[in-house]
Amino acid sequence: MLSFTLITLWFANSLSAEQHQRLLLLIFMLPISLSAIGGGFAPGLVATCLSVLCVYYLHPTADSLDNIHSVDWLQLISLSVYGIVISALSGYLRASLQKLDVNHQLLDSVVSQTTDGIFVKDLAGRYILVNQGAATFVGKSMSDILGKDDTDIFDADSIDIIQEKDRTVLVSGMVTTHKEYLHIQGEAAIFQVTKGPVFDAQGAICGLFGIAVFFKIVVTLCLNIKLHLLRLLLVPYLG
Repeated sequence: MLSFTLITLWFANSLSAEQHQRLLLLIFMLPISLSAIGGGFAPGLVATCLSVLCVYYLHPTADSLDNIHSVDWLQLISLSVYGIVISALSGYLRASLQKLDVNHQLLDSVVSQTTDGIFVKDLAGRYILVNQGAATFVGKSMSDILGKDDTDIFDADSIDIIQEKDRTVLVSGMVTTHKEYLHIQGEAAIFQVTKGPVFDAQGAICGLFGIAVFFKIVVTLCLNIKLHLLRLLLVPYLG
């Protein structure tokens, strides 16, 4: 930040008086912009203050403090406003990006750690996101699934079932939860799947997401809950 301003000061000091008059303001916008973009609000604000001081002391008629009113105040005010605005915008942008990065890390942690199968497809049916849980279900690595469609992963009967459900979601634009009876690695498997549309920035459907749970896990969980409730109901009678 300080180095940008000092380099600019050295360069500006080598200009002629006529060039000062025409280029001084533009020249000192550079260190302000670089400091704000590179460091955010505080560095941009400091660079603004330094640049305003440099413009004042380099002004052809500002040879002493007695001549302070002879400086073109419009230049100084314009440079100050420019510096404050670009520093504020840069600070806001950096804060927004940091927040997005935190949200992305949280989402990535949830998607990667869950044992449920999570995936996203584009409108062509290609997998553009898949977690380890989904890859484990089909016995493939994530890299073997990404960019591929259902024809590269499932048998013909399973493909028909999956694509029929996909079309229903894309046409209706609604989230659905259903069972899918598939064949995985030559064995029958039942999944409870929730699918829903994915929208782009204009609100148009650009794909679909899915969350798949191996149905055996769901059944086991339901049985455990029922057994627990049964025990609670029998406690008064068992003394």
